[in-house]
Amino acid sequence: MIDKQKVQQFAGSFAGRIVVPDDPAFEEARHIWNRRFDRRPALIARCASADDVRRAIEFAHLNNLPAAVRSGGHSHAGHSTCDAGIVIDLGAMNTIEVNASRQLLRTGPGAHGHSINEATSAQGLAVTLGTCPDVAIGGLTIAGGEGELMGKIGLTCDNLQAASVVLADGREVVAAETDDRDLFWAIRGGHGNFGVVTSLLFRLHPVQRVLHGAVAYPIDKAGEVLRFYRDFVPTIPDELTTAVGTVVIKGQPMFAITVCYCGDLDEGLRVIAPLRSFAPPASDNIRAVSYLESQQEASSPAVGRSSIQKSGFIESISDSFIDAIARHLKHAPPDSIAMMNHLHGAVTRVRADATAFPLRREGFDFWISAEWEKPGDASSRMRWAQDFWKDIEPLTSGAYVGGIPEEPAERVRFAYGANYPRLVAMKRKYDPGNFFRLNQNIGVEPTLRNDRPG
Repeated sequence: MIDKQKVQQFAGSFAGRIVVPDDPAFEEARHIWNRRFDRRPALIARCASADDVRRAIEFAHLNNLPAAVRSGGHSHAGHSTCDAGIVIDLGAMNTIEVNASRQLLRTGPGAHGHSINEATSAQGLAVTLGTCPDVAIGGLTIAGGEGELMGKIGLTCDNLQAASVVLADGREVVAAETDDRDLFWAIRGGHGNFGVVTSLLFRLHPVQRVLHGAVAYPIDKAGEVLRFYRDFVPTIPDELTTAVGTVVIKGQPMFAITVCYCGDLDEGLRVIAPLRSFAPPASDNIRAVSYLESQQEASSPAVGRSSIQKSGFIESISDSFIDAIARHLKHAPPDSIAMMNHLHGAVTRVRADATAFPLRREGFDFWISAEWEKPGDASSRMRWAQDFWKDIEPLTSGAYVGGIPEEPAERVRFAYGANYPRLVAMKRKYDPGNFFRLNQNIGVEPTLRNDRPG
């Protein structure tokens, strides 16, 4: 229990708002989208500025509190909240400034994808953002940031030009290629291990109209679709970013290939033609739309539901992988997903050691998830995901750190691969006390192993 007088003194120097357990706003404020993590922090610091972030870190140190950092609250592992600690909530730091003449975007970490897309699309510009519109830019960027433009312009973190970061000791620094390059390397994929990002500057790209949508097939055609897709993806240009997996159309689960083509539209129609001809689809809604319209079609996770997720990087679509997908989809529970994003093009032309994000070879970020609202459904949904993952995990050769759930440290080392030793060195440099530990944590232990967990 924290002394109330200390909290009052802290609040008096705080420009934002402090929410404590007896505050009427606390119950809503403490929840994140994944209700599987039902935690009760000692207080929530809704920061209004970088100075508020610094004060929140100082208060946590003085009171020996664990600290969770939240930009949008979409951490699959529940790291956006904590028990008996402080939540440093960046949601109100959501400013968006577009400099159209210089093709630059400056945002606060709490700005959501839908708001950013509206602001940039008004100028005919865009940056890679995630496919969930409620995900905030801060957490997305430091994880890497996969999205529907990545084949052409790279990940979200590849377009980051500079970031302001408050470190564990309270210092605020600017990380960029020309200033604090070590930190700039680390925050592009190193997740929340090094500090709190309070402002981000991105390069924008001209994007106006795209070919967008999906061709969908009955769920029992998943194996056939994957075999076609395996042969199709080696032929596609940078302009086409695809994903394949389960979707729900008019209440029916389907297996679909989704596309976003951001080049010449006539050429795009030629490129995607094989998707429409290898087998008769049950649904085909691919069409030319504005980029903003294409992004507005995305939906956010339902509020008040629990979720389990497993994910890993698949270098190739093997027959064993296809068989596992088809087998487990036969008895998939409602509200479950099996999906993979194709990493290629601009993503793979960045050296694996150029940023902390390590997945710079062509392949697929695969994930499965299951959701539930009724507590009685939890065990069956979790068992399905865990059994599915047991068959898939041996086929993986890495992982997208933003999709790693609450797993052992070995899984984090496995995800970063050859970049892990440098990340440990950066952790020792910027956060030697491991203050920022409620995340996919990079430890400071002296003995390192980079082989995959056995």
